[in-house]
Amino acid sequence: MHGRTRAALGGTAAVAAIALGLAGCSAGAPSGGSTGTEAPAAGVTYMNMATGECAAPPAEGVDFAGAQAYLDSFSQPVTSLLTNEKLPNPISPDTLVVYLDNASPYSAILSQFIGEAATAAGAQYQSVNVGADAQSINSGMNSVVALDPDIVITFATDLTFWQDQFKTLTDNGAAIVYAGNANATDFGLNETFGTADASVVNGNIIAAAAIVATCGTATNFVYYPAPEIVASVDMLASYKDFINSHVPNATVRSMDISILDTDGASKIVSDLQAHPETEFCSPSSDQWQIGLADKAALAGITNAYCFGGISLPQNYQQIKDGTQVGTLAYDPVVQSWQAMDEGFRKLQGVFKDYDMDALIRLVALAVTQQNIDRVDIATGAFDALPGFRDMYLKLWNAAS
Repeated sequence: MHGRTRAALGGTAAVAAIALGLAGCSAGAPSGGSTGTEAPAAGVTYMNMATGECAAPPAEGVDFAGAQAYLDSFSQPVTSLLTNEKLPNPISPDTLVVYLDNASPYSAILSQFIGEAATAAGAQYQSVNVGADAQSINSGMNSVVALDPDIVITFATDLTFWQDQFKTLTDNGAAIVYAGNANATDFGLNETFGTADASVVNGNIIAAAAIVATCGTATNFVYYPAPEIVASVDMLASYKDFINSHVPNATVRSMDISILDTDGASKIVSDLQAHPETEFCSPSSDQWQIGLADKAALAGITNAYCFGGISLPQNYQQIKDGTQVGTLAYDPVVQSWQAMDEGFRKLQGVFKDYDMDALIRLVALAVTQQNIDRVDIATGAFDALPGFRDMYLKLWNAAS
């Protein structure tokens, strides 16, 4: 091993991660024009997303204030990290951090910034391509074991396929930062980005957005999960629970749309045509929202108001243009540095389980026309916490 502190790995054994299928909540305006306070469905008032104003009060019994306060807590800039406690010891220069790269474009982004964080702290860093299928993962993880790492970070590689290597790594004292899978606790690992508890928070956020965007006047909602993404499916339960606890007598239904579907917008339009009583929709993938406003107008429907997830540059442009209600954006840079912080704390035996709402607030931003200027339209990037690098380095005893 490499300068390893052989302490307990802190709290529940090892994990951190990132929400791969959780980012983004978007909504399309059915007219192709403004997302104003028109009421295309009888009795429903839609918020003017540019001003945050409603032309009508919420329905009796609806906890609109509670939903709005919750959503607003993800709309404001954060000003500090989750802790101000320094690591007990500086990072040893022979500490080896290994990242499990599944070869996806997003994984490459995370690899870059985790490597940046590791080397800035004074550690060694290596990214290992472990692929995405069971055979590739097994082979790749054998290579990881041979490296004898101190910290292993993954944002998507399902532990189901590398249980033997996991045992060897943890027996050798490696800290594991595990992301993007709902089965973390099955292996004694903590909840973090992309795990089951993170899905609860993300479901709550998009449910709050549905209530707020309809000014507390809607009672009929639909959620569109992507069946291939576990986190997307898991969000349905918390989405329902949040709406039912804030909107008396609400009706919530769901319909699957494949993440591979190249024309999800048409699927949404067809579903809303078949269910004209639906007043708001929450897709789990923003790619289905691209061009939704125009398709809805062409079909003559007026209930295609939606707020979902996983945004693309086109979605941010639609938000700026006023043809999409908003989105929940994630900052992969701060996510990466926080995952690295988790790894260091586990290695030194001082990691503490997360408050999941606080963890998501650290890296997420509920974006509307009111704060779209914080986002780089071309990339979807935003600065979740200005000055975060210096803050982390100070905690890691690595500040210059």
